[in-house]
Amino acid sequence: MWPLNNLQRIWQSTQALAQKDSIYFTYVNLWSGGHQFNCSLSRHSSNTPHCCFIKQQAAFAPTTEAEDGRALQEELDLSAVDSRLHYIPPEQNLADVDIIIATTHGSDESKQCWQMRHELKESALFLNWMIDNHLGHLNNLRTVLAADYLFPSHDYIKSYLLNPASILLKFVPAAPLQWQTEEYNSLISNNFTPPPSNAVINYWSIM
Repeated sequence: MWPLNNLQRIWQSTQALAQKDSIYFTYVNLWSGGHQFNCSLSRHSSNTPHCCFIKQQAAFAPTTEAEDGRALQEELDLSAVDSRLHYIPPEQNLADVDIIIATTHGSDESKQCWQMRHELKESALFLNWMIDNHLGHLNNLRTVLAADYLFPSHDYIKSYLLNPASILLKFVPAAPLQWQTEEYNSLISNNFTPPPSNAVINYWSIM
């Protein structure tokens, strides 16, 4: 059956990737909400509160530097995290990419995802990080069918994303965009107590 064959393909590609000495990845922002996202596993913009590292788990952090291509490339230099990781700008040949990470935000981005998918080599993995997955349920489902793995930013409303084509991973919290750094620091200085597990405050998902 196709779902089982597809699962086997994803598993084999993932296993083969783990054995590679060099892993080439790219990041594509498909969020049409008027903001641009950079992603980082190791750095944060000075304008972004440092609330993405919860229980020592790294999270992708939106920044305000997306219009600066050099800044984006520096953000995506993950060699300090894993020396095997090498960033390739998406405007280069996608056929050289082992992993593509795309951010989406409630719109139907399935056409763009499938177009990119067809440019990838068969062994490449397509990852979809869903910003605000509590929005656009049907659009999100259309989009994720092109992905191998998907990870939401909101844990409490992820079950509808289950589908036969892609694997739903643990949620990856997004950094807050609604709070200024001063507001966040004020909360912390006033002994702000985080809410119970899996609660969500704006873009801040608490584990």
